[in-house]
Parts: sequence; C-alpha cells; structure tokens
Amino acid sequence: MINKLKKDYENLTRKFCDLRSQIAELNTFLEKQSKIYSRKESIDALNKIREFFEIKGDEDVQMHKDLNVLRIKIDDACGHSVVIKNGSDWVCPVCSEYFYVIPDCAIYGVETDDSKTFKAIMKLVEEYLNENHLIDENILEEIQYSYDVKVRRLEK
Repeated sequence: MINKLKKDYENLTRKFCDLRSQIAELNTFLEKQSKIYSRKESIDALNKIREFFEIKGDEDVQMHKDLNVLRIKIDDACGHSVVIKNGSDWVCPVCSEYFYVIPDCAIYGVETDDSKTFKAIMKLVEEYLNENHLIDENILEEIQYSYDVKVRRLEK
C-alpha cells in the first residue's frame, strides 16, 4: 500500500511541477504582452488567457492540497520502524521522510557515512517492500552484512 501511495505522490508531484511551470510561463507572457497591445481584440484575447491563467491557479491550489493529503496518508501508513543515518539526518527508507533526531517510533537504526551505501540501502529496501509489506529482521541482517554497516536495535 505504501508503495502505491509513494508512486501516486511522485506522479502528482511531477504533474504539480509541470503545472507550476505552465503558470510561470503564462504569468510572464501576460506581463509582457499586456504592456504591448492596445487594440480591443488583443485585450479581449489577453483577458481570455488571464481567465485560463486563473483556472490554472485554482488547479494549482487544489493539487497542492491533494499533495498534502497524500503526504499525510503516507506518513500515517508508515511507522518509521527503521531509520537510516544520512549525514547528520535520519531517513525513513519506507516513506523517505527526513528527521533531525531519531523518531520515538523507530525500532532499528542503520548507520552509514557513505552516500553511495545509503542510496544502495534505500534501493534495496524499496525492492524488498515491493515484494513484502513490512521490513523484518531478515532484510536488516542482509543490509548489515552486505554493506558492512551498523544496524542497531534502539532502546525504548
């Protein structure tokens, strides 16, 4: 379920970025062209484009709300049971959320200083989650020995 939500989030984010690009282009066009034209037909055409621009603006607001709702669903579906250290931050490999400190709900912590290893572990976990619904000790053991990193059970 979380992978479907993540894919939906990625697709919606891509669409949101495209929409933002269109809005920026329309805004630039309207600013430049409104200074140039003075004929009634041209002003009417610019007004129709401005109406289209406002519709796109409404779509932008709605899409932003949808992204927030989807992000909340992802966060609710993920328990952040495993976190991986990336530099000074901790990252949940399931939902890709960043934390400055280890969250209270985390059960395991994986420590690595190498960004290449971090990316490989994130990819491995993602592939594992495509086949399974939860991260278990088997995948953590595989990560620990395959990548020579520290996997620690966190005390609560």
